[in-house]
Formats: sequence, C-alpha cells, structure tokens
Amino acid sequence: MCVNMSSVTTIFVLILSVTALNLSPCFAGRFLRPYKLMKNQPHVTLYENENFRGNIHNQVIGKECVNIPDKYSNWASSFESHRRCVQICELQNCVGKCAKLEPNTGMVPRLQKIGFNDLISSVKSCYS
Repeated sequence: MCVNMSSVTTIFVLILSVTALNLSPCFAGRFLRPYKLMKNQPHVTLYENENFRGNIHNQVIGKECVNIPDKYSNWASSFESHRRCVQICELQNCVGKCAKLEPNTGMVPRLQKIGFNDLISSVKSCYS
C-alpha cells in the first residue's frame, strides 16, 4: 500500500495544532468562555427569561451609550442594574423609547411590566 507522505505530514501537523490550542472536535464551548468582568466594573445583566432565569449577558456600561450585541439585542425578559442608575432604550444608540432605572428600582424581574420585554437594544449610565 502506498501512502502519500505529504498527506500524512499535513494530518500530523493538524493534530499537533489542535492539541496545542487545546481544541478537540467536541470542545463543547471550552474554548468560548464568557467575558469575565473586572472587580467593580460598571455593568448590567440581561436575563433571557423572567425572574432572572435562563441565559445571561453581562454588558459593561459607561457614560456613553453602549449598543447591546446583536445576539442579545431585543432578547432580555429580566434585567439587573447592580445598584446603578441606568437608562435602557429600545433602539441602538440610546434613541427611541427609553426608561430610566434608578438604583432602588434596578432589579426588574419582568421587563414586560415596564414595556421593555425583548426590547432592550442599548444602555448607558444615568450619570454623565
């Protein structure tokens, strides 16, 4: 049986590359880790389902408007501001219908109650 040595070399290099990167055909998300927030970094948490359940997305916020990534835009059913005053908006660039959530009202288990279920596309801090 004849074996093409260039094919064997290519396969060997590919296996070494996959091993070096700690990848496997079934890496099941090991390589794609969620973004870790730095201690005391201003952020909000969006929850896919009501009552702070389901998948979550932590979004870093600041003085300027931040657009929620497309994957999580118009997706959240509950919201937590972590005791910060924030403004949430239905459209990107903090335009359209917006709501100001004061620190004491920053935990919203049902965004439907304030008319924002699956409608948050951008967010920013209330303080400029």
